[in-house]
Amino acid sequence: MVKNDTSITISWKDEGTISGSVFTEGASHLVTLDAEVEPSGSGSYIKGTGGDIIKTSWNVVCAVFTESKIIPDGGKISFLNRTFIILRIFTFEKHVEIKC
Repeated sequence: MVKNDTSITISWKDEGTISGSVFTEGASHLVTLDAEVEPSGSGSYIKGTGGDIIKTSWNVVCAVFTESKIIPDGGKISFLNRTFIILRIFTFEKHVEIKC
């Protein structure tokens, strides 16, 4: 597998709110980090929130960052001139792994 050191950009939106009959869109967030990315290979899967088995395309490893615990599944991650959907984020003591 080929590992690439690159810059990644993660974006997501907070949930919107409804007050009376007025919907207010959630705030947008953007984080740019240095990371190591590599293709997942043919046998990499995770269990989705509904219990479905989902094949992953890329593994992303980066340093721990504050927002890693609040980014929802379904946020977007961009690197190598492509954009992917975040399937799951695993925050460990010394690093973060993102499956997309």
